[in-house]
Amino acid sequence: MSPFSAPVLGGAALVSAPALWGAWVGSTSIQTALLRYLVCAALVWVGLAVVSMLVGPTPRKQTVVEVQASATPTATSSEDVAA
Repeated sequence: MSPFSAPVLGGAALVSAPALWGAWVGSTSIQTALLRYLVCAALVWVGLAVVSMLVGPTPRKQTVVEVQASATPTATSSEDVAA
């Protein structure tokens, strides 16, 4: 997952919303709000990367050829069948 993807940037904006609001109304400096946003972006990126590693990719469908190949029995000699 890219650190500049929409889920990472949006999640960082949600997590750091109080600091951004404080910068908007003037109770927090802009530098502090941006630093908090960058720290939140890094943490959200790591968190989403860990979740995506745990979930993993979606399973792919087996094709007919793969199913037939895996269902083929092994060849036995006629002596083994008779015994």
